Amino acid sequence: GRTVEIDLALSADTDFNEPAYFQDTSSNTTKVAGVRVNPTVPSRAITITIDDSGSNTGVTATVFANTITARFNGSSSTPPTVNDLINALNGSQGGLVDAFHDGVGSTSDSLATLVQRLTSKTATAQDIYVTTRSVTYAQNTQPAREQSFSVTGTVRNTIQSTSLPAKLIPFFRIRPSVPSGEAADNTRNNTRQASNFLRVYSRTDAFFDTNTGVRLPTTGSTDFAQLDAVTQRPVNTGSIQQGQQRVFSFELPDTAATNDESQLLVVLRSDDFDAHLDLLSGTGSYITGSDDNGLGTNPIVYSPASAAGANRTFYLVVSPARFDESDLTSGNETFELTISVNSKQGTDAALLNGVKADNLLSAINARYDPVATAPRIENNVLIPFSLANRKAEVMFVLPQRARVKLASKPVASSGVTVTITSFLQNQVPSPVDFQAVLDPVASRIVYRPSGGDVDTSHLLEPGVYTVAFEAGLADTQNFRLELETEFITDTQQ
Repeated sequence: GRTVEIDLALSADTDFNEPAYFQDTSSNTTKVAGVRVNPTVPSRAITITIDDSGSNTGVTATVFANTITARFNGSSSTPPTVNDLINALNGSQGGLVDAFHDGVGSTSDSLATLVQRLTSKTATAQDIYVTTRSVTYAQNTQPAREQSFSVTGTVRNTIQSTSLPAKLIPFFRIRPSVPSGEAADNTRNNTRQASNFLRVYSRTDAFFDTNTGVRLPTTGSTDFAQLDAVTQRPVNTGSIQQGQQRVFSFELPDTAATNDESQLLVVLRSDDFDAHLDLLSGTGSYITGSDDNGLGTNPIVYSPASAAGANRTFYLVVSPARFDESDLTSGNETFELTISVNSKQGTDAALLNGVKADNLLSAINARYDPVATAPRIENNVLIPFSLANRKAEVMFVLPQRARVKLASKPVASSGVTVTITSFLQNQVPSPVDFQAVLDPVASRIVYRPSGGDVDTSHLLEPGVYTVAFEAGLADTQNFRLELETEFITDTQQ
């Protein structure tokens, strides 16, 4: 295996810039302390220069526009320390930077020695350094095999409050250690941009939920709202504007189970802006999130949720997905938020088995071509599910209007109750009407439209659908939901 250093940095734009530092880069076995420097305004780059030709005592830091010059007498018999540099930078006019020890050596080390061992006396504080994690990339027989590592760190509490909330993009820089005499397989700077952004907010402006004791990632008290009647699968409406991050709380139903658990389906729809959705626990910790999917830019969260003791509260965080929030320029943009819960009942041995098929029905991002001579787009999918806990639910997305045939196979050993529910835009979630009939030829159950036969298709609109199964007895057979889909235009029947 090889040791790999993974750096985590945050950027105010989509370009990675080396976080600022002054570190001992010499070959000496014993290193002296170094200094890292972050900007306090993420969108403002600050250039720092160390000048060791001064005649002054200690370290002085002068500010001109976006530059800071730290001067000291490098030839003094009693040179200042690394800690003196840190204090001078942090005490400079305007509080433009946050300087801190890099964790090597001691801050009482000589600043003159550090400067002698620098590669450069100038650095630009633009991207924010968070942390570095050292991991071992295990040796294996499959060189292309992926290995995953988590990198966590705390953003230093030094970003100026007037710059908050700040939307920052995480970057991960991968630095493998290469033994002396060996060449790296990839000599390029292996920097990878995360697929999402972080939103840094001020704790003094954030909303404190007295019901749970959690401080929520809002930018003001008006960003928070409490939702009721979740068991009725409500369709809630809300609005958002630039700089906002809406947070909604809701509770899982109390079903008298030993531990309240539910399979959650949350759908956010808006024609006005590109949204991102996160699910948080009752303690404020992140569970899962969603961005683009089969509904385009409308996020969908499908996840099991378990109450923490008596705390059945969960939070939904709605934020603009676009980095520059350019789609919120017209003011308040509205959205529709639907929450569905399929709860474990007091008599259930375990929570149902949820299957997130998502946009599995379409391997094609393009819409159906309306030209009469174009071939129709068809897609047949087999989705495995389990009735080992007696209950299962399959969630899938229809990105476009379609003729759909649904069936399950094999036939269960006991009676099974099936419910098909549609979650469509501007509509209350409602059941899809069907009749379950046995297809003896294929040994399967077909869920045909009422009045049709086993070859009759449902005409379904674009949206999210769930198919819930509840068996009389636990059944360990390998079940599958069969979906035959033919996408059609908005005018076809």
